[in-house]
Amino acid sequence: MRKTVVPSSCFAPRQRQRGLSLFEFAVAVAIIGVLAGVLLERFRYYQEMAEKARMQQTLDTLNAGLRFHAAGLLVTGKTEQINAMDKQNPFAWLDMPARAGYCGLWLAAAKAGCWYYDPAAHAVVYVPIHRRHLSAAGMALRFGWPDGIHSESPMSVSLRPLENFNWAV
Repeated sequence: MRKTVVPSSCFAPRQRQRGLSLFEFAVAVAIIGVLAGVLLERFRYYQEMAEKARMQQTLDTLNAGLRFHAAGLLVTGKTEQINAMDKQNPFAWLDMPARAGYCGLWLAAAKAGCWYYDPAAHAVVYVPIHRRHLSAAGMALRFGWPDGIHSESPMSVSLRPLENFNWAV
């Protein structure tokens, strides 16, 4: 009869491996990277949505300022001045234009995220920060009164885009 010798280490309890293997670590890093990429994309999307909402809110504020200014001229009997309102800077009608993001007169080198007034075109100009979902002809969005402002119906007038754009957010 032959005796088989089995080393004692075969029956000894195995010690548990501590930590991650290199493969497990690489998988964890890849998952975290994908999640970070998705989060960053969502963050950018919400930033652009917030910018679009702020732009629309500023346009609404300018339109309200236009109507209040026109109403003041109507009440005081200065209806002839209403026809000239489309040649004026609408930010001048606001109490705090800087709060609306107004940065001054339109220049060739404009800062993103600011509103400007272009006296040559009698237009309000906005230079967007985020343009990922924006399709526009130029680098700036221009708003104005294509039909002018008339004393017969000043309350129905509002700033409208002078060039087509689509901000799909």
